[in-house]
Amino acid sequence: MKCVSRGSTVHRHLEGNPCATYPRRCIGSCMARRRIQTHTADSWLATHQQGKLLSTPIRERIVCPARRGQTVVSASSNTGTRVIPIFPLNVVAMPASTVYLNIFEARYRVLFSTLLAGSQDLEEGLVDHDSPFCGSREFGMCFVGQNGGVCSIGTLLRIEEHVRLDDGRLQIVNKGLERFKVVNVQQEKPVLICEVEFLEQTDEPASELEDLRAQVAELCRNNLKLSGRFEKSDVPASALDPPQLQTLGPHDLSFWVAFNFFPDVEAKQQLLETDSTVERLKKEQEVLQGNLNYLSAASAIRGAFKDDVGTS
Repeated sequence: MKCVSRGSTVHRHLEGNPCATYPRRCIGSCMARRRIQTHTADSWLATHQQGKLLSTPIRERIVCPARRGQTVVSASSNTGTRVIPIFPLNVVAMPASTVYLNIFEARYRVLFSTLLAGSQDLEEGLVDHDSPFCGSREFGMCFVGQNGGVCSIGTLLRIEEHVRLDDGRLQIVNKGLERFKVVNVQQEKPVLICEVEFLEQTDEPASELEDLRAQVAELCRNNLKLSGRFEKSDVPASALDPPQLQTLGPHDLSFWVAFNFFPDVEAKQQLLETDSTVERLKKEQEVLQGNLNYLSAASAIRGAFKDDVGTS
């Protein structure tokens, strides 16, 4: 477990001063029109604030992905489940991705200080040593929609690094581990505690998975390269070919691409709720190809316009 030093790169990132690795203006003006955006896990460095829990009881707000509006039924403890604290937020966490959090609300400072028990740089008096989660460093995140509903499918995260600021805030780097489904709400306040069951990967043909993985990875590279040319930005070659595109397997890559290339949170949540890796990769392939076609056409129009201006 690492504590981030004040002068470290991660600390500067968490303070909201990311080093630009991808052409930002092009991302905003062109790729967002296709509901897609290019970020790697190390360059997606926006600091997020906690979503406020609404007055509606949590048990009435947790919704099943397949049947929106229905609640998760509280039940007795299930075999193979685990009880974890849940951090509800308007951000969709994904396995194999890095999530940056800015913790400032008192109850969550207590929770995360408790999860970090045993680490350095924690505020005295905030660690609950009697908590079953003391020192576990793991928690769940569930997406909160605009209507206040908390999705029942979320992601287990592990705290990798942290720094405590002078004003008491905790800035935390978290790694997405695996998906879960909420099966029972055990506690609502001061923080949400739920019993969850972890979702297994579906069995799918390895050859099809590898083919799709390679195609999606290449589409990501092409989108990054073409956006760089469109923006005419001086972008390092390493930023245009993130190592994750080479090292991650089909399952993890499908989540990494969803997290880093899809800015729309509802689309991310739908991909998180999709059990089939093949289906996730095919959807990403479709959107990435459409965005690449858009960028190609936009670049051609820009080039033709410049040629006309030059000859007039």
